[in-house]
Amino acid sequence: MDQITVPARKENLSRVLEFIGRKLEPFPYNATALLRLELSVEEAFVNIASYAYQLNKEKITQQEEIIPQEEIIPQEEIIPQEEIIPQEEIIPQEGITNHEKITVQEEITRQEEITVEEEITAPEETADEEITVRLIIYEDPLQIMVQLIDSGNRFNPLGKEDPDISKGIEEKEPGGLGIFLIKKNVDQVHYEYQEGKNILTLHKRMD
Repeated sequence: MDQITVPARKENLSRVLEFIGRKLEPFPYNATALLRLELSVEEAFVNIASYAYQLNKEKITQQEEIIPQEEIIPQEEIIPQEEIIPQEEIIPQEGITNHEKITVQEEITRQEEITVEEEITAPEETADEEITVRLIIYEDPLQIMVQLIDSGNRFNPLGKEDPDISKGIEEKEPGGLGIFLIKKNVDQVHYEYQEGKNILTLHKRMD
C-alpha cells in the first residue's frame, strides 16, 4: 500500500493526481480508465477540502470575534518607555515638553496594542486538517483501490439519493451531482467512519 498526505487545500489536488499517475506508470493501464479515475478522485478531494473542516474553521472565527477588547491589551506586559527607546534616541528631559512626552507615550502604547492584538488574533495552525490518499494496485485483472481519508466532520456522501437527471435544471434539487459522477466513473464506491476518520474508498478496473 502506498499513500500521500497533503494539507486539505484544493491546490494540492495536482500532487495527489501526480502521485496516482506515477504509481500506475509501470502498468499497462487504459488511458480512458485513468481519466475516469482522476475525475472521480478530483470530485472527492475537492469536496473534502471545501467542506470537511468547515465547522472547525467557523468555531475558530467565532472565538476570535468574541475576544473582549480589554483582554487584548494586558497592561502588565507593556514594556516601560525607557526599555524600548534606543539609547541614541533618548532626548534630554529638559528639552521635552509635557505635550511631547504624552505623544511619545501614546505612540508606544499604540504599537504595543497592535503587537499584542496580532499575537492573539493570528490564525492557528491546524496540522490535523489533512487528506490522506492511499492506493493499492492489483494485477490480473489490473485494478486500483483508492482511499481518501480525513478527520473532519463526519459525513457520508453516499447517504443522499442520486439526483434525477431526467428533470430540467429548474426542477433539480441542489447538490448530489458530484458523488453521482463518482459512482458513474468507478466500479465501486464505499464509505465508512472509523476512529474519528471519514474513509471514502473507490475501486476501478484499469485494463
